[in-house]
Amino acid sequence: MKKKIVSVFALVFCVFSIFMLASCGAPKEKTFVSEKGISITLTDEFQEMSVSNIDFALTTNKVAFFANKETFQQLDTLGGQSNSSSMTVKEYAELVKKNNSLSGGVQEHDGMADFDYTKNVDGVRYIYTAFALKGSDCFWLCQFAMKESDYDDNFNQFLKWANTIEVE
Repeated sequence: MKKKIVSVFALVFCVFSIFMLASCGAPKEKTFVSEKGISITLTDEFQEMSVSNIDFALTTNKVAFFANKETFQQLDTLGGQSNSSSMTVKEYAELVKKNNSLSGGVQEHDGMADFDYTKNVDGVRYIYTAFALKGSDCFWLCQFAMKESDYDDNFNQFLKWANTIEVE
């Protein structure tokens, strides 16, 4: 009887240890905050990086996240818009696509407008999923990018992460 109890205890301990070790390596949620007025919850696999002409950039070995802020004043002055503060996120996303000669439509999900496009960078084809959000004095264009060969329809994961974005 004592051997059975010890055996059962050892088995339970082994199973528990395996689960504990497996969970140690799993990515954990982490919220990244930029002083420019945006935050996003991703995983602790992401690292902040500095990229020229990008307001906020995070990356892993497979996925990159880029966010650019465009104030209503910038849009009105440089973009030739009038009263851009009254634009919807969908209108802003359509303007971005038009100004960058990108084809395809714009969808709306959970108060955001989104679109996909592909781009070749140094001979490698990347898929970008862009989300437009509206802040109090600006629009944000937030993009997830990864190699097309790794994409495997990650839209749902990108949408989940995009839903954690908070802008001022």
